[in-house]
Amino acid sequence: MFHMKSKATKIAVPRSLEMAIVKIRAELELDWDEACEHMAGLADPNGKKFKSAVSREANRRYKSRHLVELNKAKKTFTDKGYKKGVREGHSKGHQEGYGEGLATGKTRHQIWYYCKGCKKKIHIEPNDKCHKALIQYMNDHGWAHSSCLP
Repeated sequence: MFHMKSKATKIAVPRSLEMAIVKIRAELELDWDEACEHMAGLADPNGKKFKSAVSREANRRYKSRHLVELNKAKKTFTDKGYKKGVREGHSKGHQEGYGEGLATGKTRHQIWYYCKGCKKKIHIEPNDKCHKALIQYMNDHGWAHSSCLP
């Protein structure tokens, strides 16, 4: 407790109140008595400053509670939207990637030969008759890896 003497009255002031008055003095550049009067105006339940401060605090708490609820709702929508976007994006990306990969694979690796009649390409599809005949031909004629040959 801090003991002070103001206008011949000796009082004990709690440390937290003393620090509040010191802050007011510093912010508003007031002397001790002026700061105490300012503080009394803030603490008077019938004063405009007190009512304004209470109203501001009530509004702050009200807004804070509603902002918390609003933020929860935003997070729910954001999370759901994100998950939906990932799901749809993954599916679409997979389809597009599969199509592009299949096209690239066919361009780079598909086996084909020219038709004797029209001279257009004939593509050999996996496991069709031509593919099986090609495998049989290679096996019958001893085809192997170059590293496996003597």
